[in-house]
Amino acid sequence: MSPPKVLPRAFSVLLLLFSHSGLHAAPEGMAVDPTRPPSFAAGAADGLHSEPARVVQSVLIAPGRTMAVINGETVRVGSSQNGARVVRIDETGVLLSNNGQLELLKLFPGTEKSGPGRARR
Repeated sequence: MSPPKVLPRAFSVLLLLFSHSGLHAAPEGMAVDPTRPPSFAAGAADGLHSEPARVVQSVLIAPGRTMAVINGETVRVGSSQNGARVVRIDETGVLLSNNGQLELLKLFPGTEKSGPGRARR
């Protein structure tokens, strides 16, 4: 009598587990970027096309030139970003106007500007 073949059985069990782990391919014709955060990948895989929240990534203030980067798009005062007009850009973030509604996007959310010598420790 030969010993039981455990290795092929273990391999089959692992293959079955991994095939149901939730790692699904993108819908046909749509590639998923593996470097994107999970929320973007999940939206693409589910077929949802909701607009991601606006995030200020950078602010540049120089003589004669003020711009910001919102969700990878460079904007200036007066330009628009996904239907919202850029009203103001300063060192703390960007103020947008969308159908009369103002939206303040902070460069560092959760922080407040403090004067010299008053920094929090």
